Amino acid sequence: MDAAYPNNRNSSRHPRRSAPDLLRRGKFVDEASTANFYPKVLKRFGIEAMVLLIHEEHYRRPVPTIRLITLGDEHVPALLETMRDPEVLRFTRTPDPMPEEWLGQWLARFDGTHRAAFAILDAEGAFAGYAVTGAIDWDGLEVELGYAISPSARGRGVATETLRQLTRWAFAQGMQRVTALIAVDNAASSRVAWKAGYTFEGVLRSVHNLNGRRCDLESWSILPGELPEGP
Repeated sequence: MDAAYPNNRNSSRHPRRSAPDLLRRGKFVDEASTANFYPKVLKRFGIEAMVLLIHEEHYRRPVPTIRLITLGDEHVPALLETMRDPEVLRFTRTPDPMPEEWLGQWLARFDGTHRAAFAILDAEGAFAGYAVTGAIDWDGLEVELGYAISPSARGRGVATETLRQLTRWAFAQGMQRVTALIAVDNAASSRVAWKAGYTFEGVLRSVHNLNGRRCDLESWSILPGELPEGP
């Protein structure tokens, strides 16, 4: 059991039931839908959290209306605000504090050929975050994707729809393998990848240098034909 996420099944606040019993009580999940993500939730958070997640998945919120457009200078103020958010700093390589010249150098990497970057706009045209690729492997037809959602846009399904649209874009460029690397303690992003149709492949140990601290990353991938059409 992961000590950082204790299982509360034996707590006096919760009646002790078996996992199959609670799943049967839910009546809104089939065996296939639990294949990848729910066991991970069960291990880290306990059966009560997993059942609540299943319930939420059954009553899904509507798919948000968003657009991905090329990230430009006009987005810099909102981009900086998002990058300085504590949750974004926690899971990205954005330096803290940010050197004055860093953002310009970061933006220059995204020329649309070697790497691509997009602003996420909501239905009203407001900045809702940014989405980027890693180095695009045009020979191997592989690319890694990533995103960061602005605090005001969270909790509305924007992350999942962003990853879906970015993945569609990658496949339209001819990519044959698309990946997402997610910090092992970023459960929200793991859930986004799962909902977008990605497959969990395993954990890469000590591969991410985050402000001088090495951490483990989950490897998720998706292949052509695996992207769900619906929400």
